[in-house]
Amino acid sequence: MLKIFKVNKEAEVPVYSTDMAAGFDIKACLTYQSSIKGYTTTNADMETFVTMDEHKRSYISIPQNWRFLIPTGIILDIPEEHYVEIYSRSGTAIKKGLALINSVGIIDEDYTKELFIPIINLSQEPVRIYHGDR
Repeated sequence: MLKIFKVNKEAEVPVYSTDMAAGFDIKACLTYQSSIKGYTTTNADMETFVTMDEHKRSYISIPQNWRFLIPTGIILDIPEEHYVEIYSRSGTAIKKGLALINSVGIIDEDYTKELFIPIINLSQEPVRIYHGDR
């Protein structure tokens, strides 16, 4: 049985969106003024900080073709001889141009740190990711 632990009080435990869902949704955990690691189009390391919009919603803005590690605020306790697969949401990919960097993320049973989702912005403009986005 997969166990999930919150390492950030603002994190949301993954849930199935519908009774027929193939997998559960993992949500971004973006705490105001926390730093997020990313990479530019020239592969330079960079760091950005979570900001807040006029409605007091925390977000980061990802420039075109930049890559970021989106924090989830959770740790997965994966059973022995198992792994977890992370897939892009098709709606997010088609509507916003966001995709997983490596198409499918594989989380091994011995990975015991906070889960980060590696995202790339393939659109022609900056895209915002808000706290709680799937």
